[in-house]
Amino acid sequence: MKYSAIISNGKYPCGTAIIPGEACAAIRKAAEFGYDGVQLTIASPDDYNWSTLKNTLKETGLTVTALATGRIYSVEHLSMGSSDPANRAASIKRLCQLADIAADLGGAGLIIGACRGNTRDALNSKTYFSNFENSLKQVCVYAESLGVPVLMELIEHLESDAYYKIEPLLELLVKINAPNLFMYMDTMHLHNEGENITEVLKKWGAKIPQLDISGENRLPPNSSVINFASALAALKESGFDGVLTFEINPHSQLEVARESLLFIKNLWEQ
Repeated sequence: MKYSAIISNGKYPCGTAIIPGEACAAIRKAAEFGYDGVQLTIASPDDYNWSTLKNTLKETGLTVTALATGRIYSVEHLSMGSSDPANRAASIKRLCQLADIAADLGGAGLIIGACRGNTRDALNSKTYFSNFENSLKQVCVYAESLGVPVLMELIEHLESDAYYKIEPLLELLVKINAPNLFMYMDTMHLHNEGENITEVLKKWGAKIPQLDISGENRLPPNSSVINFASALAALKESGFDGVLTFEINPHSQLEVARESLLFIKNLWEQ
């Protein structure tokens, strides 16, 4: 089991990077605090100085566990389900470019979260879902050729009105039938959708390669109303052996990143 911290390149406000600031400095802090890896927020291959970043990863022994791609949609408005063929093609092309980056980083996961867009991006919901499925198939085929896992995130309805419940997402995975396509979960999204987190993780924990640790409103786990003791016990019982990624609002007090990790580690080891 590995622990990962979300970071960014420090050039834009990022509400999910538990260790804020410039990427290489954040990687060094993550290593100091006891994390095994980092998840990079990214929209473009140009977002990072890759030679410097890879040198820092080698220096610290950390890995990149996944690429968070939401800014493709939230900033650039490229949607995998768009009715605009040019927009949709640009979305697929960008994700394939990021798959190249993921492969170069040793097979980091490529996350399909907010970049899926919304049904309003198409003429109607039927068109959106058809377009999205075709886009996802193309991305999965390309990523598979590189040995890159594609992580379809179960996000909440406030971020997307597509695949925010477990059953439709599972149906999608069966329909796409790609060996490198997996479900990816987040405790905050499960909480906001009213799911019984303990039961969900007990049932599906062994099937997910990564789980985001996040309290409501991206609070640290030790400050959250979510019962992480119960959630972690269920996850452990399921046989989960993947990555726990800390997606928490950045704090000027970097001790939050250390304290959050220690809190979860202690629960896991009980």
